[in-house]
Amino acid sequence: MGDFSLPHLLILGVTLFCGIIFPLRALIDAAKSSNPNKVLWIVVIFFFNFFGALLYWFVGRRAKTSS
Repeated sequence: MGDFSLPHLLILGVTLFCGIIFPLRALIDAAKSSNPNKVLWIVVIFFFNFFGALLYWFVGRRAKTSS
């Protein structure tokens, strides 16, 4: 049970990044942004987790920086 090999640790790291760290970073960025749709992006990231964060990163941040 306690025998973790390198592939197991890599899978765990990728899972943590995709499931927790990346969406959390996107939530923080959306909350600090001056985007007029800030609340909408926070809700999208919260409910759609990784895919919401990915969508925000490519669409929401672009709208923020083009203003």
